[in-house]
Amino acid sequence: MLAYPGHNGADDPTIVNIVAKYYHTDRSGNIPLQLLNVPTNRYALAGINVVLQTQIDKRTKSYFNDFQTSLDKFINLVNSQNTYNSNGQINAIPVLAYHKIDPTIKNVKDTSVSTISPDLFDAEMKYLYDNGIKVYTMANLRYNQNNNSIYLGDIPGITTGSSSG
Repeated sequence: MLAYPGHNGADDPTIVNIVAKYYHTDRSGNIPLQLLNVPTNRYALAGINVVLQTQIDKRTKSYFNDFQTSLDKFINLVNSQNTYNSNGQINAIPVLAYHKIDPTIKNVKDTSVSTISPDLFDAEMKYLYDNGIKVYTMANLRYNQNNNSIYLGDIPGITTGSSSG
């Protein structure tokens, strides 16, 4: 799967046609949740840069000054799927993208674009683990050509709706 650089290209038919010649699907970006089992543009799948979504104040374009604010925003991002998922049925998943983990970063405000500190990354992974949130790769996503939808494929114990096709 290809990821459009800088989230640019998914709305350009020329670029999408080039991608479609070589790739089955493509990840766009700036979309926090991938809805499953509904008609979807397979060349603009969800993906969100965790650092840009959780560590930067969108109003001021500056980094948050504290670790806890960024962690809380990460937790809210991950839990945003809960609205769509119930009774063991998965209808939406957050697609998280990390670009760089930099061990020289000691504070959230010291980061640069798309870079996370090991301490914050550790806290985010610990949250996922402690809360039983399963992490899968993009390779687990499948495309159903019959109804133009994305679904999670072949994960034991996971109910993801219709995946025939």
